[in-house]
Amino acid sequence: MMKKIVILTMMVFLVGLIITPLANAAYHQVYAWDDETCAWREASHVEAEMYSEESDGDVYQWQSAEGADPGTTPYQEPEPHAPIQFHITNHAHVFPWIDAEITETHLTWDIFQPGDYMSKTFILQFMANCPVQVHLGAGTWQIPARFVGGKENGHIEMDYFTKPVTGDVTDVEIGKKVRQYSLLGKDDVSGTPPDEIDVRYWWYIAYGSKPDTAYISDEEFADMPPKEEWSLAEDLNCQSIVVPDSEELHTKGMVHLVFFEDLDVEACDSEGKYVDLFAITITPDP
Repeated sequence: MMKKIVILTMMVFLVGLIITPLANAAYHQVYAWDDETCAWREASHVEAEMYSEESDGDVYQWQSAEGADPGTTPYQEPEPHAPIQFHITNHAHVFPWIDAEITETHLTWDIFQPGDYMSKTFILQFMANCPVQVHLGAGTWQIPARFVGGKENGHIEMDYFTKPVTGDVTDVEIGKKVRQYSLLGKDDVSGTPPDEIDVRYWWYIAYGSKPDTAYISDEEFADMPPKEEWSLAEDLNCQSIVVPDSEELHTKGMVHLVFFEDLDVEACDSEGKYVDLFAITITPDP
């Protein structure tokens, strides 16, 4: 009788051990290595996270050999239980990320007489783990919108993104420079219409060290197409420039998108301040 009680007690204990979860499903604290302090620090919510679930348990033990029944002979050697095996599903979703910098966001031209003027204007620098799209001005593009499918079959779903989102295109639409006011303080009707300046852009992707921001090199002049082949600013809305994936893109300071701007200032363009406020939107290439 005592033997039966001990066996039953062990069975209840083992069943309880298997059913009771060793840990609740939950997020774990992730730590990131800090090169400056040479120590681990708590990772922020924009760096990484880790979620775990589905505890498991088993018992390794030996048992009587088959046929070792009461009243039988000869002696049967005990047999081992199968080894304990836990099958781990350990997957990582590496999401697209882009590190982008721009050399200038505020450009001021001082034009002292009519003419056709050109300069290198701004440079975008990228480091990313995916191809990059650079969207110019206003428009609608497909961009990553949401993560669906859960842990097992998760993937990124695309959706349409519209810039501007408010319907006011004046601060995002790339185009001609439009006269905003008179430098002489004249009223709004002074000057000869149209009070706007034609703008053209040309760009290229540079790999390696960043090109000089102020001067145009001989190599850049040699590769530069004729002005007539440059894109009119107003034609660039809803256009995208793709920076393809490459080994250089995975290294800081190795991929640069270099922009050049051409202004055609005519004698009929009245004195005044001319402005073009536009947006550059950067997303992964879907």
